[in-house]
Amino acid sequence: MKSIFLTLFCFISIIVKCQNSKKEFVLNGIIQNRDTGKIFLRYINDLEKWVSDTAILINGHFRFVGEINEPVYASISGYKKIVDFEQVNFTNIFLEPGIQKINLTENDFVHSKMEGSLSQREYDTLTMNVDSIKLKYKNIHQEILMSKYKYKEAKSQIEKDIALELQNEFIAKLKPENDEITNLYISFAKQHPNSYVSPCFFYFPAKLMPIDSAKLIFSKFSPSVQKSRFGKNIANIFIQQEQNAIGKVPYNFNAIDINGINISLSSFKDKYLYIDFWASWCAPCRAEIPHLKNIFELYNPKGLEILTISIDKDSIAWKNAVKTEQLYKWHNVLVNKEIEKNYDNIQNPIPSGILIAKDGKVLWKSSNDESLESVLKRIVN
Repeated sequence: MKSIFLTLFCFISIIVKCQNSKKEFVLNGIIQNRDTGKIFLRYINDLEKWVSDTAILINGHFRFVGEINEPVYASISGYKKIVDFEQVNFTNIFLEPGIQKINLTENDFVHSKMEGSLSQREYDTLTMNVDSIKLKYKNIHQEILMSKYKYKEAKSQIEKDIALELQNEFIAKLKPENDEITNLYISFAKQHPNSYVSPCFFYFPAKLMPIDSAKLIFSKFSPSVQKSRFGKNIANIFIQQEQNAIGKVPYNFNAIDINGINISLSSFKDKYLYIDFWASWCAPCRAEIPHLKNIFELYNPKGLEILTISIDKDSIAWKNAVKTEQLYKWHNVLVNKEIEKNYDNIQNPIPSGILIAKDGKVLWKSSNDESLESVLKRIVN
């Protein structure tokens, strides 16, 4: 009898512990300039599943209730309205267990005011600093916006190409801004090792930094932050980077190319292989295609093959882009789960690439200071 009660006690304890791992959050809100309609909340739970919730507006007020086990990066949105190519009834927030309230304004969600979330206060401070950086480059952003309108209003493909080329030129001028923002994220992560905001925004810089430097910053994070959803994602980046580091044999994936041909990394044995990660919607990726074709023409006779891997979610858009750009001299693959799991390039800013030597080992990565052309001239020639 005693053993039965002990077993029952342990079983109840496990149930209580599982229930206590999740905590309730309440988000009370009010939206200015709208009394009725719907508000939508989305976030990823601890099971890596998207949670989508809808609240009905009553005299401009709404309420969300749910369960989370840590602060989460969420989005809140209203009815879709696009102004200057941006959804103005959309913003990101940091939800925490407990009671919070948010004040929104119709057609201006980005300037929301939220209380009750420490992570949100930290996020607001970070966002304010990002905005101050962007303000220095407002003229370039305005030129990009104008080029988008020119592309939208273009009546011929030639006009679209000119507008797109102009847009790419201005995007390239934003590199100093991107560098400043990246350094800001790194600095924030260093200064806020206990913040759940840190791993969220250190995620992309961690991909670009030397792995030892990124690991050092990550090691200063508190255990709970390291074990958070974004913390685990960063830890996975380190695994991928070490697996595909220069001098190592990268993961031998299998895939089916655009023509239905089964290929694997081992298919390119005894050849130099450049893997280019891109997407149909990526303007810088499309802009570098002529340069990629020149590299192929120059070095393919010397044993270089090219494999382009698209991270497109829309396979039709991918196929149309391959057709438009006439990328038929090399294999074209749409990313699959196997590639996504084992290559950090999928989450990197694209375009990005890897050069693999004839012995199957990684020779160069786009994160290196040396250019691809320089490596090819030095090694292949």
